[in-house]
Amino acid sequence: MPDMDEIYKVNENIYIGAYWPRLNFNKLEREGITAIVNLMDEKLYTPPWRKYAYLYKGFPDNTYPPHEYLKEILNFMDLHIKEKNGKVLVHC
Repeated sequence: MPDMDEIYKVNENIYIGAYWPRLNFNKLEREGITAIVNLMDEKLYTPPWRKYAYLYKGFPDNTYPPHEYLKEILNFMDLHIKEKNGKVLVHC
């Protein structure tokens, strides 16, 4: 079973994780995370005090993301990975 306090590396530039406050910011910094996609249903935070690019696209847990969300999320990730050589964390 996954540890909800961890982030998991999908590939060199994409990570997944759970709810934001449980995430370890020191680990995010060590891993070189530069951008965050928040898919939580409720927008419980905005990370103004950290140097992360940030995209909020929340939707209810019992549904799939709308098509227009997917396009925007993928464009955001593409920008930060390909053009800015960054690493993106996607969490819900």
